[in-house]
Amino acid sequence: RLPTRGGITAADGGTITQTGMAGAAMCSPMGAQKSIVLLVNMPGTPTPAITTDAVRDIFFASTGRSLSEFWRENSYGQTWAEGDVKGWYTLDANYTCDQFTNIRDAAIRAADRDVDFSQYRRVFIVISGITGTCGWAGLSNVGCGSTIITTEGTFTVSTAWMLSGYFSNRNDGVQISGHEGGHGLGLSHASSRDFGTEPLGGLGVAGTVSEYGDYFSSMGFWNFGHYAAPHKVKLGWLTNYVTVNGNGSFAIQPMESLGGVQA
Repeated sequence: RLPTRGGITAADGGTITQTGMAGAAMCSPMGAQKSIVLLVNMPGTPTPAITTDAVRDIFFASTGRSLSEFWRENSYGQTWAEGDVKGWYTLDANYTCDQFTNIRDAAIRAADRDVDFSQYRRVFIVISGITGTCGWAGLSNVGCGSTIITTEGTFTVSTAWMLSGYFSNRNDGVQISGHEGGHGLGLSHASSRDFGTEPLGGLGVAGTVSEYGDYFSSMGFWNFGHYAAPHKVKLGWLTNYVTVNGNGSFAIQPMESLGGVQA
């Protein structure tokens, strides 16, 4: 869940499952992340003036800001996004903010004739005309938590749902895609702890947790910051770190640099 921005809150939801025909290996956070982006609109609502080319750049451009280049830089060249954008598709009914599972299924039905879903492990749905005012700008499974049924078969994928208004601006589109896409890779939020007058609490002191309190990670507050070191370790992207078990002094390199200890 992202903090409120412009009166809208972005959130994540869902659980990790191991069902369907696509195995866990397909959802590895390493290598090319095969992604399909579906642009969907509710019946009777105007289609946004957002082109497939513009959204394709937000996700897959090899120059400038994009989800692919964000992942490539974060992972030191080990992970990037590949895929396509399809739509706009008009869904078969008007859905509300809490019917995101129905929206996913309707989007799959609408695009099934054009998309071979067996080729993708990541599904991103950009939504326009949703009924009501949502308390979120984006939702995502944590890991591959969606089972989709298509003409090619049944597959386990990660799904992210995002409101179309964030894609009229490239920076906003990359930021929300980087956050929700991070959930799809398996990441939780980047939080912080406050210990009042102490800069760091004693061992075992929980402090006050702020869910999005890391202002230097895109999994925290809105920003373009790299995923935090524990998240990179979890994804297998960062291996140059030291586990500290006693007093000492340690020199670390910037997170963006390779060579030497980074965390």
